[in-house]
Amino acid sequence: MIRFLWAINDAASRFVAFDGTALNAENLDSSKSSYRGARGANSDGENPRPTVSRRGIKLIASTVAAMVLWPLAQIGLIAAEAQYYADGRPYCIDVVNYHLSYRPAASLLELNGFTMRAPFVNLGGSGSHSFAQRSFHALLVIDAGGEQEWRNWSYWHEHFDSLSPEQTRAVSPACQPQVDFVRTLPLLPS
Repeated sequence: MIRFLWAINDAASRFVAFDGTALNAENLDSSKSSYRGARGANSDGENPRPTVSRRGIKLIASTVAAMVLWPLAQIGLIAAEAQYYADGRPYCIDVVNYHLSYRPAASLLELNGFTMRAPFVNLGGSGSHSFAQRSFHALLVIDAGGEQEWRNWSYWHEHFDSLSPEQTRAVSPACQPQVDFVRTLPLLPS
């Protein structure tokens, strides 16, 4: 983490102009601004147009790429974790419906990081007790013989966490467990 913060600080303190000239305190001094004449400096000796650095463009492009790829990577991770915890037993995945109930996942796209959320509900109170989380991102329901095993998807832990007995009583399954549930899902909803 410290290396990451150091790299961000280093990138912010040194930019590179399109011609490869490093923009730092030394060459921003008016006596050493040889590249400014070619760039069209104004009468004050300052560049009227800010130059965009290659590092800045790379930083923005990599941030956008991460924002696009992360939710898609979640699909594969959730599918692999569901297969792992099921261990050949019938299972299914329920996702949150807009009415704070659960419904079976209809496609792999519904398991991405942007659409799979656990909404908070206003309970009408005040302070920290006015909002509560009454649903989970996704529920993994595993048929374990005579009973069902319940697990909740956790973005923090990046796997399905076991539900407590109290949490299990508060939810009811909407899906029917089947062998290799994720492998039967289409990529896009129909």
